Amino acid sequence: KDQRPNTYSKHTSPPYIAFHISKEHSKGRIPEIAKQLKSLNNSTGVSIALVTIGKAPGHSDDSPLDEIHKLLPSITFRVSSGSIQEIITCIAHSKLYCGTSLHGAITAMAYQVPQVALFPEKVTKLSSFLSTWSIPEAHRLINSTEIAAACTEILRSFSSKEENELEARVREMKAAATSTINKILIS
Repeated sequence: KDQRPNTYSKHTSPPYIAFHISKEHSKGRIPEIAKQLKSLNNSTGVSIALVTIGKAPGHSDDSPLDEIHKLLPSITFRVSSGSIQEIITCIAHSKLYCGTSLHGAITAMAYQVPQVALFPEKVTKLSSFLSTWSIPEAHRLINSTEIAAACTEILRSFSSKEENELEARVREMKAAATSTINKILIS
């Protein structure tokens, strides 16, 4: 059942959440985000993995994450590798994914990790994906002032039952995609 990559261990590493925010969506929000992440750490004890997902030209995701890390060095750690495998591994072994990256949320869902999407009215492809494909118990759509409360709530309520339901949803999605690809190949 557990097909997570092996670099991190969800069971032996201290608990952490994977957090990502794009430069575009972080403007003017870094102090509030840092305050929310500190509150989340205080209420749950989880560390925060600040994950760079956008390395393509025009994606300067390192800068807001570096700023957050400077404000919260004792509760955050940076995952800024250009290695896709390291990013996947980090998200797969996290307790929760929170951020603005659709690819981060898709990765989390694939490994039965709950997802919290930031700024649903601005990042509509992410909020639309989660509303359509994720199970209600596995995701939240929030603004930056709600990070601590929403993440704490989902960390406390997400159980093996919801993990199994999310795994079943992912299997359904894979089967539907495979069926569609087979129909295209046969045509």
